[in-house]
Parts: sequence; C-alpha cells; structure tokens
Amino acid sequence: MVLRNEIEKNIEQFGGKATVGKKKWSKNWEIPIGTAKNFVQVRNDRDRFEANIDLNYFAAFQPEEIDISVLGYDIQIYANQENPDDPNYSTRRLSRQYHLPEDIDLNTVNISREKQTSSQVGVFAKKTLQYGKPISLAVVDLTKYQRPYVIMKTFT
Repeated sequence: MVLRNEIEKNIEQFGGKATVGKKKWSKNWEIPIGTAKNFVQVRNDRDRFEANIDLNYFAAFQPEEIDISVLGYDIQIYANQENPDDPNYSTRRLSRQYHLPEDIDLNTVNISREKQTSSQVGVFAKKTLQYGKPISLAVVDLTKYQRPYVIMKTFT
C-alpha cells in the first residue's frame, strides 16, 4: 500500500499526466525542481514538432555526462556518475522520460547536438499529415447485376 501512495504522490506532484506501470513519462515537460520554467522550449505545429532542451538545468551533471536518446515515442534523458575509487562518494543517477506527440512520423525524429559537451539539444520531427493506415475501397455498380441488394450503410 505504501508503494501505491508514493506513486499517487508522484503523479500529483508532476501534474497528474504520467502513466503508471512499466514506464512513467509525461507529456508535460518538467523536471522535479519546480523552478525550471525554461528547461525546454517546445514548438508543436501542424506540420512539425521541435523541442530545444537546456541540459544546464541538470546542475549535478556535466553536459557530456548526459545521454539523450529516442525510443519509440519517448525521449529519454539519462546520466550516471560514480566513483569506484572513493567508497564515500555516492552514485548519482538521472533518468527522465518525455513522451512525444502521437502524430509525429517516427522515421523523421532527429536529435541535434553540436558537440558532446554542448548543453543545448534539439529534437526535431515531422508530423504525419494523415491518421491511420491507407485503405482501398472497391466501388461496384450494383445496378448492372440483376439481383436484389440491400444498402447496409451510407456514407455522407
């Protein structure tokens, strides 16, 4: 029961937009410290999606220690710091996951970062202009067949 209360607390803290299960992601771009209003600038137009992420908001990590990848519709930000030579040094980990819009074309997702040491990262994708899979419909003139027929559904 304690675990469930912690999950509900996290959902409330991050706007109630997260899914609970194997993954926890957000459509809202936030980081746990509430002071980072400009952590990311998102542009979500009809024909493209663009997110410019400023890695300086993760102050405990250097930009070169932060990896950004795309897995399906999720942008994953990950960093890890450890010092095996010093037993008093604590391990630091960063793991964030943000959900991309469902109407983007996954084949066009591109991550842009000038250098590994750059603190600015861009994520770009084109939108699909249609929804669903293309289908083909057969149009048949039933009046030329001398059989009775019933119109089951009309499309307007």
